[in-house]
Amino acid sequence: MKDFLFFALGASLGSFFGLVIDRFPEASILFPASHCNHCKKPLAFRDLIPILSQLANRFRCRFCQTKVTPWYGLIELICGLLCLFTSQGFLSIGQVLVAYTGLVLAIYDCKTQTYPLMIWLISFSLSSLLLPWTITTAVCILLAGLAQLGKIPMGSGDFLFMASLSLVLPLQAFLWLLQMASLAGMSYCIFRQTRSSIPFIPFLTTAFFIILVLRF
Repeated sequence: MKDFLFFALGASLGSFFGLVIDRFPEASILFPASHCNHCKKPLAFRDLIPILSQLANRFRCRFCQTKVTPWYGLIELICGLLCLFTSQGFLSIGQVLVAYTGLVLAIYDCKTQTYPLMIWLISFSLSSLLLPWTITTAVCILLAGLAQLGKIPMGSGDFLFMASLSLVLPLQAFLWLLQMASLAGMSYCIFRQTRSSIPFIPFLTTAFFIILVLRF
């Protein structure tokens, strides 16, 4: 029962994160009530149960039958599992907080290639209350400032998220993460045959999850 409750808590957080991604910063997170983005019908409680509602409705709106993107259910599942693993002692509070942040930022990066600074700032402030800064953290913050000034051809948001990662990973694991993310990013560019900028936070987040799995 305890495991189920923690999983349900994490899945509910994932549902909230999906709402934040959909609305922030263009619209209010609280108003209006949850509704179908296509037909605008307000959703009932039966439509808001994490994971189960989407499965029951076959990833469609119950009213207009418009397809619902499956990433909502995926983020709910991942957040539920992360909360469950934390309750069992496999992950620390700091690690799961950074993992949640990475998921949200990665989806923002994929959808719009934007970086919601307020979301990172809230997460990083909470993480800093739990964990001490390292030299790596300070270096990443400095590099983010240089990138913002145009001194480094890389997004400042990438360095800010690296600062979050440095709080929960030892230096060796952090360096492995950077190598994996960079290799994956270069492979993606070669496969897509593109020289334009790509969202890098999804690669950092994926590498972070791999590191967490390998450290179990």
